[in-house]
Amino acid sequence: FAGTRFVKCDNAVEIEDRITKIVMNDQDLELACQVLKTEKVLALDTETSPTTELVNAKQGKDESTDPHRSNLLTIQIATPRVCYIINPDLNLTGVKEILESKSILKILQNAKFDAKVLKKSCKIELRNVYDTFLSERVLVAGIPSKFDPKKQLEADLASICKRRLNLVLDKSAVKTFSAIRHISHLNAEQARYAANDVFVLFDLYLAQMPLLYSQELVQIADIE
Repeated sequence: FAGTRFVKCDNAVEIEDRITKIVMNDQDLELACQVLKTEKVLALDTETSPTTELVNAKQGKDESTDPHRSNLLTIQIATPRVCYIINPDLNLTGVKEILESKSILKILQNAKFDAKVLKKSCKIELRNVYDTFLSERVLVAGIPSKFDPKKQLEADLASICKRRLNLVLDKSAVKTFSAIRHISHLNAEQARYAANDVFVLFDLYLAQMPLLYSQELVQIADIE
């Protein structure tokens, strides 16, 4: 992820003012991309499920954590105010342009996974990325986990949200995605979960950035 830039993002939006839009046709996607292209900072996430072959082989329980053995269900791209949940079967030319842009910063959690999924499924090469997972690992380096002193303090999304935002993030819906084969099967709870996971990245970015600067860890985080 060479070329990552740290960009000021001071336009946080109250949760009740945030909007989720499910994009199921090329016309709506084109309109969404017109909006997204005007932003300097975006948040990004994907939802996946095990491939049909793995499910048939009864090996699909945790395989969605393997980007090479996952079925891409949705691409979530958000501004601080609007999250677009995009059907990956659409014409993604505009999405590719945005995600490969060096002038737009993309915030992700564990970007390595999403980068591999997008490259495999959509031929998209992510550029200019800020990873909340790697940044948190830098911030808590050397601090042991209270659950296992031999391990470093946790940096999964739920743990970071609790630590930095005092927010309890409900991750229970993630288990339900394993039964979905297409975005059209997404229910309201799953759409809300997908949007919340990407909206919260703006808040984490704003929480982590001052800490990285105050502890003079920006350069290290950038290298990571």
